[in-house]
Amino acid sequence: MNKLSGAYRYIRFNMIGIYRDISRQNMLSVDLAGPVQTGIGRERLLTLQSNMASFGPLSGDKKKSKGSSYKFTTPPGAKSLRKGAIAVSIVTLLALVVIVVGLVRYFGAVPPPEALMNSLSVSFPGKPNLKLPSGDEVTVSLKNLGIVESVGGDSQISIASVTKMMSAYIILKDHPLSVGEQGPSITVTAADVNAYRQELAQNDSVVAVRQGEKITELEALEAALIPSGDNIVQMLAAWDAGSIKAFVAKMNTETHVLGLTHTHYAGPSGVNPATVSTAYDQTKLADILMKNHIFAQIVAMPQVTLPDVGIVYNVNGDLGRDGIVGVKTGWVPAGGASFVFATDLRLSSSISSQIGSLQAVSAIMGQQGASPIPTVLSDALNVSQQLSSLVVQDQLVPDSKEVGILQAPYSSSVQLVTTKLIDMIGFPGAKCKVSLLVNKKLIKAPLASGTEVGELSLTLGSETRQVPVVTKGTLSGPSFGYRVLR
Repeated sequence: MNKLSGAYRYIRFNMIGIYRDISRQNMLSVDLAGPVQTGIGRERLLTLQSNMASFGPLSGDKKKSKGSSYKFTTPPGAKSLRKGAIAVSIVTLLALVVIVVGLVRYFGAVPPPEALMNSLSVSFPGKPNLKLPSGDEVTVSLKNLGIVESVGGDSQISIASVTKMMSAYIILKDHPLSVGEQGPSITVTAADVNAYRQELAQNDSVVAVRQGEKITELEALEAALIPSGDNIVQMLAAWDAGSIKAFVAKMNTETHVLGLTHTHYAGPSGVNPATVSTAYDQTKLADILMKNHIFAQIVAMPQVTLPDVGIVYNVNGDLGRDGIVGVKTGWVPAGGASFVFATDLRLSSSISSQIGSLQAVSAIMGQQGASPIPTVLSDALNVSQQLSSLVVQDQLVPDSKEVGILQAPYSSSVQLVTTKLIDMIGFPGAKCKVSLLVNKKLIKAPLASGTEVGELSLTLGSETRQVPVVTKGTLSGPSFGYRVLR
């Protein structure tokens, strides 16, 4: 051991001397084969060479050529140390990446809880108990609540003067009137007088006119709807659209706009039997029209005084009986008698205090009896007498009703329940539309039991009821493991 230490000191001493000599000559190696020009004694150099030989070559290159130099070697174990340092660096880098990714995941957004509604079907119990005329096409609806019953299929029937409802709809749409207004004046032309005479000769329903006479829009609508003047509605059509053909095109365009899928108009008055529709479609149109105050005011009039004509009477003989307040009759041999009628219902005080008044709109079409108009008017009275008893109030959803669940991938699901009962006004068999409306801002986990998260909504026609829903149980927040490992 002492010999090795002495040899090490001897080599180190001589190597330092060589390094100093090399530095003075600005050299990186010592040429042992050439002449000694560095000032080092030959004997000392030979002694150093002899001693160095016993330790083997200083460089890793065993092959030497003339003029070659000894090179300094890497100390033993340096390569292993370098490999170890690289491995430590890689492991450290991977650890940093894992930490950064974990922090991003931990503090990143997690999926919010999701609300799912249970399969709910909410309907008023029972079925409508209506006695309807047999052999006719009948539809009964309650305004704002929907169709109560529709029988007789959707076969198209010639609707005669019921056609004038669509004509009035277009006139009031293009030239709207407010209550108390008369509207613009229409001058009766020679062509209008000729049309009146021709239709009178054919026993059509007409109202007398004279050339040069001025009739206001309101008076013309009254003459078309109350005594059902065919010639007046044609005069209105030409005034509105420039020609009857153009007006009829408007009428058929409106069938698409209003969703009257089984209706086609061949003229503005209904004289042409090619004008066809269904009880369902005409009930739908009448329901829309009765919301127009001018139209509803006109069809509720039992009589009216017209200029140069005097008093004329409404062909709707049911006005004022059993709540009937309109709207239009019609008859043509091809389709029989039709009657679309509106009925103001007599409601109980408990129901009327909540919804006020309620109107039913119905249609009976296709009456082909010996006296079709009187028969269809009588049938309408029988139907109207039954309508008020149809309207009921019922509890459709109880308090604490389980209506859905709230679930999240990091927690077990919790039930959603109503906070109070829901009662609505409707009719037997009416089916409500049910929806669960959740406020996403309110459902961030964790959630305590009893937390309000949204509403349950029931809709029947245009009537809607809503009650809050809350959690029944606790929804846990995401754990540390879920945040980091998800």
